[in-house]
Amino acid sequence: MNLKWYPTGAAFAEESEGHVNLAFINTRLDDMKGYSLAEMMIANKSRALLIFLSDHDEDVFEAFRYRPFRYMRKALWETETGGMLNDLWREEHRDRSILIRRNRGDIVIRLDDIIYMESRGHYVHIHCIDRVYQIREKLSVYKEMLRGRYFIHPAKSFLVNCAHIESFGTAVQLKNGEQLNCSKSRKHAAEQLHQQYLEEIAHSL
Repeated sequence: MNLKWYPTGAAFAEESEGHVNLAFINTRLDDMKGYSLAEMMIANKSRALLIFLSDHDEDVFEAFRYRPFRYMRKALWETETGGMLNDLWREEHRDRSILIRRNRGDIVIRLDDIIYMESRGHYVHIHCIDRVYQIREKLSVYKEMLRGRYFIHPAKSFLVNCAHIESFGTAVQLKNGEQLNCSKSRKHAAEQLHQQYLEEIAHSL
């Protein structure tokens, strides 16, 4: 993570070039209101998380117009920073991991580590890069949880991470050498979703 401090709003607007994931913005800058900077970022379709900093409690009402990730009072910086960092961590991992609840304790699994999920009886086996988790749950629960995350459903018993697919044929060929069944009725939809995934990856390069 690259951190940079800008002395004025104008300096930020000129030098940041829009490559910002998180911005701490003083509501009252020397050369402009912090909200003017927020408006500029929104107009430029910035996806950065905004955290407003202020010494003035009355600024909070205007701040909510910009849907900030957090509004923090400078006088309470030391006591509020811990909660803010925890919230940032959850936001960062929200679309990159899933929470699995078990009697022996909850676990967090990174989506990139999941190769595929397999339904066997009353259990779902989550095949990851380094181990397999056995969870008493229905596969449909994870299908809904992972909707929009590029997990295909090539057969009734499988959910497969597109990131670990090598190719399609009569079966799904995985990069680790495994092959999984792909039913004729589901093959077209599975291939389409995998193609969307490849196009998005290519577009991001």
